[in-house]
Amino acid sequence: MGGGTHAGGIMVTGQGNDPLGIMELLHKSTQALNEAESPEAAIQALREQWAEMPILGPFPQRQQLLQDLAGDSARYQQAINQQLSAAQAFFNDCLGEFQASIEADETAPDDWAARWIAIAEPRYEAWLDQPETQDNIAELINAWSAYTKTLRALTDEMLEDLGMPSSRGLDDIAEELQRMRRRYRQQLNELRADIEALKAAQAASDG
Repeated sequence: MGGGTHAGGIMVTGQGNDPLGIMELLHKSTQALNEAESPEAAIQALREQWAEMPILGPFPQRQQLLQDLAGDSARYQQAINQQLSAAQAFFNDCLGEFQASIEADETAPDDWAARWIAIAEPRYEAWLDQPETQDNIAELINAWSAYTKTLRALTDEMLEDLGMPSSRGLDDIAEELQRMRRRYRQQLNELRADIEALKAAQAASDG
């Protein structure tokens, strides 16, 4: 006996006592992890598998946020892994050149710091200018921004359900305070103008 649940344009099917295909999804995820050849491949495989997770229950928006949070977290972790791998390759390159330089010149230990700076600094600047490095840094920043945005939205929902002030509520309060300050300054300026006008009228009548 087959079954299916439609969620956001994705049909998740199952059989027997697994009509939503949850057990099948877990099985496929485990298989994908076993077949992955690197952490990056494992993260990508999980993202592809869990993208088919159906939206269930009375809170579809929150469940969608939870799914988005999992995807954003995986994306951020992948961006970190890419940047760390690139940084490790850069460090190994500098270290290899440093060791070769020390062995060739038999430099005294007191001069090692200066030698390391002379080797690593220009390589670091060149590494930062590489398009791949810039792409990795940009992806890391974008992934972190997406993750924090989703986390904030999810936290706001939970706080509002508990009757506590959320960041959205605090932002609304801050905007209202700004509007009140602007109105207060405008009214104060108008009052000052009226006072100056009265002073001028009084001076004219006294003259």
